[in-house]
Amino acid sequence: MRFLAPLVGLAAAATTNPVLFVHVGKTCGGSAVAYLRRAVNVTEVHLRPVKREEVERASHIIVSVRDPTERVVSAFEWHRPGGDRTYGRCFHRKRDVERYGNSCADDELYRCAATADAFADLVASRNATDRCARVAKAFLAPDAGAKLLGEPLHFARLSHIHRGFAFYLGGDTLDRLEGKRVWVVEASACERDARAFLAGLSLLQGGTFPTSHRQGPHALSYRRRAALMDALAHEYRTLQSLTKRAENYDLDARRRAPAWAFAQRVLVRRVRKEEWENSVVRARVRSKKSGHH
Repeated sequence: MRFLAPLVGLAAAATTNPVLFVHVGKTCGGSAVAYLRRAVNVTEVHLRPVKREEVERASHIIVSVRDPTERVVSAFEWHRPGGDRTYGRCFHRKRDVERYGNSCADDELYRCAATADAFADLVASRNATDRCARVAKAFLAPDAGAKLLGEPLHFARLSHIHRGFAFYLGGDTLDRLEGKRVWVVEASACERDARAFLAGLSLLQGGTFPTSHRQGPHALSYRRRAALMDALAHEYRTLQSLTKRAENYDLDARRRAPAWAFAQRVLVRRVRKEEWENSVVRARVRSKKSGHH
């Protein structure tokens, strides 16, 4: 892993100019940002897209990341009815309530799919007239279902399912990161990546990490996982573009990078799990041989 090089005045700049932390839901972002705030001035972006002026003001930009499929399933489970977490109401303005009512697309989704397996089955469905299947697909579409349904879905205020990397870093935001110091905090290495960021700035790393982040388990059959990965191809592309800009994310043999960090491969539904695992190995070997990082 390549760390930020300590430069004269760099640590001081990080404490006076805000470190922009893009907190993508269900990626260990809450724990990481709470930890970093002990040492640096952090501006957190959560539940809304990043603004141009925020990128321009920031001395460093940190993004919390996770495999997009795992993130979506985790977000689905987080607000699933029967738990103690609300995803909030869709609308608060009177004219919106009059037009759309109080119900949210999230309510409709959970009426259609009670489990993550059922959600994935709807995404995999080829029934073009099934409203439930179209709503499930719309949750993962980059346009929030505008093309599929005729108008975009209206999501709950605290919903995380549809708010992925393309939501936070869409438009030309990724291009604005060019020349900026970018760092990623990966959910499976949350504490390590957060501590390494502060260490690279020669800043105190504090004590105990706020919380331990649990990874799943979110066990899906390969057919269901493949369906979600197909629907989230734009998310994988956005995440791969981000990691190419990150100073701590060299995609080579020195880091055991996850499969999503490499070029997206063609996914065929119903392929055997063993064949998919072999394709991941082959994709990594090809990436290393060709010099693609």
